[in-house]
Amino acid sequence: MTINPLDQIKRAINKINPIAHPNRKGAKRYADMIISVIDGRGLSWLDNSHPTVQSFQVMPQSLTLGEPFTIDYTLSDTGGSGLKQVGLWRTQDEDKWPENPIQTNTLAGENGPLSGSFTDSPPSPGTYWYGVHVVDNAGNWNDERNSNTNYQPISFEPVGVVVREVAIAEAVPTELYSDLEIESIRKVREVVDAYISMTSVYGSYMSYNIIDTKSFDSKVDAARYMNDMGITYDGTQVALYIVDMYGLESTGFCIVIIEYNVEFFGEWLSILTCAICDEDGVPIGYEGFQQLMQGFA
Repeated sequence: MTINPLDQIKRAINKINPIAHPNRKGAKRYADMIISVIDGRGLSWLDNSHPTVQSFQVMPQSLTLGEPFTIDYTLSDTGGSGLKQVGLWRTQDEDKWPENPIQTNTLAGENGPLSGSFTDSPPSPGTYWYGVHVVDNAGNWNDERNSNTNYQPISFEPVGVVVREVAIAEAVPTELYSDLEIESIRKVREVVDAYISMTSVYGSYMSYNIIDTKSFDSKVDAARYMNDMGITYDGTQVALYIVDMYGLESTGFCIVIIEYNVEFFGEWLSILTCAICDEDGVPIGYEGFQQLMQGFA
């Protein structure tokens, strides 16, 4: 078995002989000084190797407010000082991270590979980004990208998690929503219920929740809202195109966030999308859909 040079020194720390000095007392002081330096620095001067993140996973990446989720990691250290701690970082701005982690797991000094996890549940809806920092006992560190080891042996990007509002109940609380928002929810439900009824005839299985709704007279505010609710960039662009095409900024409009759960080859998939409603709460394309449904009647 090959022993790490740093581990060899640790084993021999009490066996340093008073040599390399012309007299015995001076040699003893010289040996004591070496041991003192080693003890004081914790051998950090001999370990300049950064620990690494071997795996990093966040599951699930879309959930409802209040639901906890897990951040898994595997860490390793080859410098000899051993793993000291791993911290979990969270931000709502991927380009601006806080100075301190939101959670820290203390490690026992082993070299790894060592696997562990964090559990988190953000306080409010929105998109949250997660990353980890691992530190060894010599003060060397690395992040999920392994940026201090030239992104080796593998690199992971920060993971985004979308936290949604709790689904709106069938009986919409009128004190929380405007008349336009309530009417938009009602008409969107009418359309989606009819669509699900139609597709179930052909053996498709689908359910849905209305996650949230909000009225706007500004595309900028609407785009920010859709991003916060987890709508994809492409989905947001399509929605804004509809707002432009129908001139809805001048009349006001409503966005209804919908989560579909679809059975696909024996597995359930979750799809987050939105409906754009006009100033009367009518979903864009509603009349065409009604005509389609009449054709199936």
